Amino acid sequence: MITSSIFYKTLKSDRKDERFEAIQKTFPNCSVVKNSVWNKCNLAIIQGWPKPGSDTPHNMFRRYVIEKQKNHCGHILTVDGNIFNYLSKNIYFRYSMNGIFANTGYYFDKEIDPNRWTNISKVTECKLKPWRKTGDHILILMQKSSGWTMCGLDGLKWCTSTIKKIREYSDRDIVIRLHPTDNHLVNGYISNLEKSRVTISRNKSILEDLKNAWCSITYNSSPGAVSAIEGVPVFIMDPDWKKSPVADVGNYDMSMLESPYIIDRETWIQKIAMSHYSIQDIKDGLLWKEVSKYLDVGKI
Repeated sequence: MITSSIFYKTLKSDRKDERFEAIQKTFPNCSVVKNSVWNKCNLAIIQGWPKPGSDTPHNMFRRYVIEKQKNHCGHILTVDGNIFNYLSKNIYFRYSMNGIFANTGYYFDKEIDPNRWTNISKVTECKLKPWRKTGDHILILMQKSSGWTMCGLDGLKWCTSTIKKIREYSDRDIVIRLHPTDNHLVNGYISNLEKSRVTISRNKSILEDLKNAWCSITYNSSPGAVSAIEGVPVFIMDPDWKKSPVADVGNYDMSMLESPYIIDRETWIQKIAMSHYSIQDIKDGLLWKEVSKYLDVGKI
């Protein structure tokens, strides 16, 4: 018998969570743990992933649950932000098993159901735009300074070195888009960055920054996928580029900055869709259907 536990203390605050409530009702033998203790189970359901070096209560508990599950041959289902959260009609969250990066977690994409992307595209009105072959500026997509995706790398140092790397191959204008939670760092970034044809965006929507962009550059995170959906070629700077959700359609060689590869995206976006579920999808049993496939192949 497969048992599951939802660990509420992996959330940042004590609050009801519709995703967890829907999972509890549709996953068999699923219990709820609302205090900071771990109980043995085949599948632990958590919010997010621990940030390196963070000692906040929810991050420490996330780390503890993951460690316990690994030591007891259990599994982790994590729910986090998603590729489509820039869209006004987005109702989805992204789920993965046993890891948070594209090459460390399982994203239910070994068997692709094209209908998932068809349905998500219809609900969100999201369409793959044709690859852009013109544009003026290069857009640097910054990631959360304290987030787990940078793996401890200092965001400002990365941005500074990226600008220098761009200047080896291009003299285009450079626009820097900060992570929304880092907007308070604007003045600090401005005072430390090269000023020549480099500006920091104040736009709220990433779509504004992608307008007339020649290409975008990310370390490894989800905004790069938005760029690819919108038809703006994206370069990945993480040496372990397979971590990125845009790995299948991204560029890795900065010497190709003025002539980026154009890659077919249909299979890629169908794979992306396989990890995204709405509350109604969970209630309809679609998430458990995919999770159970993973658990049923002898991995417990």
